[in-house]
Amino acid sequence: MNIGPSGCPETTYSFDYENAHFVVLNEYCDTGGDTVTDGNVPDHLYDWLMDDLQTTTQEYIFVFGHEPAFPQPDADNGRLRHSTDSLNQYPTNRTRFWNLLSDEGVVAYFCGHTHNYSAYYYDGVWQLDAGHARGEGDTGAASTFLMVHVDEDTVTFDVYRDVHDGVYDYDDIIHNGILSPTPVFIHFKDGVSPDPGYSGTLDTVLSEDEPITNFGSDLACLVDGDDPSGSGKDLSTILYWDISAIPAGSLVEGVTITLNVSNTSNDTYQVYEMKRNWVESQATWNVYSSGNNWDTPGALGSDDRGSTVLGTFSPLNTGMCNIILNSNGVAVVQSWLDNPASNHGFIIANDSAYDGADVDSSEVDTTEYRPELTILYTPGVSCNNADFDYDGDVDGTDLADFVYYYSIGNPEADLNGDDTVDIADIEVFAEEFGSNGSS
Repeated sequence: MNIGPSGCPETTYSFDYENAHFVVLNEYCDTGGDTVTDGNVPDHLYDWLMDDLQTTTQEYIFVFGHEPAFPQPDADNGRLRHSTDSLNQYPTNRTRFWNLLSDEGVVAYFCGHTHNYSAYYYDGVWQLDAGHARGEGDTGAASTFLMVHVDEDTVTFDVYRDVHDGVYDYDDIIHNGILSPTPVFIHFKDGVSPDPGYSGTLDTVLSEDEPITNFGSDLACLVDGDDPSGSGKDLSTILYWDISAIPAGSLVEGVTITLNVSNTSNDTYQVYEMKRNWVESQATWNVYSSGNNWDTPGALGSDDRGSTVLGTFSPLNTGMCNIILNSNGVAVVQSWLDNPASNHGFIIANDSAYDGADVDSSEVDTTEYRPELTILYTPGVSCNNADFDYDGDVDGTDLADFVYYYSIGNPEADLNGDDTVDIADIEVFAEEFGSNGSS
């Protein structure tokens, strides 16, 4: 064990276990004692940490502290606490601390303080806020238990949140993910990335006022719930990106849509999944392709679009506007990766809005203004298949997990991604059993 610096030798320390190195930091420590700051990584603590991280030769490094470097809202209900009085209240020291974690290959920084659960990835390092386990002592967010699995090639985690009966068990798992291998970003924008030859973006507008007009070649995409003004008629934008450059078997961790706003709005618009194989040069308010009607005009039918909000678009200012998709949006993009034929893109709409917005389409000459889709993903790992423990093989351990999940109807057993746990999932497991899970 490596004991901490003067002032906190008992509350700051590090140790090794098998292939991992663990560091525990008292972020209230300085030379004068272990309770003399209000949450910080001052020079005294930073210098000790830098020496410790540069000395270890372990494959995986994990750092634990009380306060988040980047406070995040609760992943399930959006509650935000300590947004300005965490490590970020000393931004210079916070940035220096995070850069050190990134430079020294730290896999994850675990924290608390906010009582909210969140998983946030920045500059090569995961921040996992473990929430709280106070039960009725804090009813603002569910109690949380975080389990991390460290194997030879992967580091994964499961999140149990007490949303049912006061007992943590398998049917309480509502989040999981992969901390290592390190996720990577890929950007999709016509004429720019993944390479200058990319032309996989499609976009057009559906206009209730001009129901037979196609806008696939227009330079702008529009959204409105009242166009012309006073008519109550809608304008919606549909967008699609070809994401086939992402390797099969990858796990989607995050998704962001970036649009260049040329006309602002005080209204908020919702993002939904598209379900029809629409054609950019043919789609109108009435049809998704020539001779093929929408289930309901405007792509309003249940067979036209999903009903779950995947993210929100708030074009309050001109310039680039990011739409960060929620966990439902990430799951949809994951389903496209698992089944590419199901990718029909997104629709942005709000039929109750009264203040329209304009954004640049993929047809504008200035490439930097074109719509962009950014996906954070972990390559080469099993996802949405029968390899429940992410060890690369579907074996007896996974069988036991599958039998349990299946018996309680847990979505983890929905191996074919049809939102139903049934005999079809047993058939998928039987096909996967004995195989390499990342195949």
